[in-house]
Amino acid sequence: MNRLLEFIAEHFNAIRLPFSAELALQLDIKMPKTINFSCNPELKGLTSGQIMDRLTASCAEHGLLVMLDMHRLAAAEEIPELWYNDAYSEALVKQAWEIIVLRYRSCWNVFAVDLKNEPHGCATWGDGNAATDWRLAAERLGAAVLALNPSLLLFVEGVERCANAEQHEQHGCWWGGNLAAAQQV
Repeated sequence: MNRLLEFIAEHFNAIRLPFSAELALQLDIKMPKTINFSCNPELKGLTSGQIMDRLTASCAEHGLLVMLDMHRLAAAEEIPELWYNDAYSEALVKQAWEIIVLRYRSCWNVFAVDLKNEPHGCATWGDGNAATDWRLAAERLGAAVLALNPSLLLFVEGVERCANAEQHEQHGCWWGGNLAAAQQV
């Protein structure tokens, strides 16, 4: 891991560290399944949380900043359209963020969080629908994060599609990339 971080530190100043809500809720229980221990023998026997801790500390030693990114809800699933699903309610997602933020609150190099990777599909922006309005959800989740660590920078991605009220049509973009409606708020 150190050789990789040395290379990264020579070319970049930050990394984006993805995790799932599932992992956050089981940090000190869940064991990793896809690590090549012949290349990373120092990680053998560590929980996923211990590996995240070690990676974050090693990034600090190399002068690298860390953005924590809730990339998925469950590790083995595709990226969900919304910030929640039937298995992971918004309350569980909020709890997962609280666990992560508290765990890394004292790490100088953890500077930011990406609240939800690539909202898409039925995710909306600013329409007031509590089930799909990512803007409202980001405000709630962001408030919970900042209540625990007001020094963090919040990244809020856009949605895939935004309605143009004047033309009554949808404007598409890449997942999480459409912020057209944000300028109207």
